[in-house]
Amino acid sequence: MQKFICSCPGKVLLAGGYAILNPNNHGISIAINARFRTEKIKLQEKNQIVFKSEQFSQEIKYSLHQISQSENIYFDAIFQILFENQLITDSWLIETKPDSAFYSLNQKNKITKLGLGSSAGLIVSCLGQFINDNEKLYQFASQANMIAQQNKGSGFDISTAIYGSQLFSKKEVKILDGLDKNYQILLIDLKQGQSTIKGINTIQKCLSENEKYNKYFLETSEKCVMELFYLLQQQKQVREKFLKLNQEYRSLLRELSQLANYDIEPKISTEIIDFSLSQPSALWGICPGAGGYDAIAILCKKVTEDEIDQINKFVKSKGYENAVHQYQIDHGIQREISII
Repeated sequence: MQKFICSCPGKVLLAGGYAILNPNNHGISIAINARFRTEKIKLQEKNQIVFKSEQFSQEIKYSLHQISQSENIYFDAIFQILFENQLITDSWLIETKPDSAFYSLNQKNKITKLGLGSSAGLIVSCLGQFINDNEKLYQFASQANMIAQQNKGSGFDISTAIYGSQLFSKKEVKILDGLDKNYQILLIDLKQGQSTIKGINTIQKCLSENEKYNKYFLETSEKCVMELFYLLQQQKQVREKFLKLNQEYRSLLRELSQLANYDIEPKISTEIIDFSLSQPSALWGICPGAGGYDAIAILCKKVTEDEIDQINKFVKSKGYENAVHQYQIDHGIQREISII
C-alpha cells in the first residue's frame, strides 16, 4: 500500500504586518523548518473522505456525494473545495502530522497556535495531496482559506507554505531563493496565543477611521520592507543597518498600537526583543504577523549556543520556561510517496 506525504514550511512575517492587506504593499515572509505534514492513505470503504487530527482528537468523515459541516471549519473548507471542483473520486484517509512547533499548551493546559501558519499549513498540505500544479494549488488553497477565515488575510501564509521565503504582495511574489544559509530564526513562545482575525479587525477599523495616518503607515511600512528586502540579499551584511531599520519599523508598529489601543508589541515582548537584540548575532526582532502574544521572532546570523542560553535565562526570569526554539530557513511544499 502507498502512503502519500505532503509537507510545507511554517512562516514568520518579519515585516509588513497589517500593511500587507493593502494590494500595493509588500511583506517579507520567511519559511522555517517547522513543517506541517499530512499523510494520505486509500480507504476500502467507498464514497468518503476522512480527516484525522490527533492533536485535536478529531476524526471527521465526509460523504463524497454532498457538502456537510462539522466542528472543524478548516476541514469543512478543504472538503468544500475538493467537492465543488471535482478533485476527489476515491476514498481516502488524510491524517495531519504537524511538527510540535505549531502549537503549545498554555497556562490553562489548552492548545494554542504560535502564529507560524498552522492554518495555511493544514490547508496547503491537505489540498496538495490532490493538486500537483502549484499555481492551481495556490488558487484553491486561497479560496479555502477565505472560506474558513471569513475573507480576512492577505494570502502570504498560503504563498509561503507553497513557495517558501518571499517578498509578497497581493499583486506579485518574489521568491527569496538565495537567502544566506547562516540565517536562523529564534522563536520565543509566550504560551498565550491570540486571535489573528480579532487583531486584523481592530487595526483595519482604526486605519479606516484615520485616513491621513493610514497613508503615512502604509508608506513607512513599505519603505522599511523594501530596505529589509535589500539587506537580506546582501552578501556582506552590516548589523547596524539591520538594527537601525528594525528600531524604525518597531516604532511604527508601536504608534499604530497606541492609536488602535491594541497590543501589537506588548511590554513583555519589548523587553525580550531588546535583550535578544543585545546578542552579537541578532539582527531583527519582531512580534511577527499580527503581533500580540503569539510569539516573538528574532532573526540571527550564526547564533551561538551561549547566546541562546543567555536569551533563555532572560526569558525564564520573566516567567517563561523552555520558551526559546531555533529554526533554520527552509524550502516550500514537498510531496513524497512511501510504501507501507
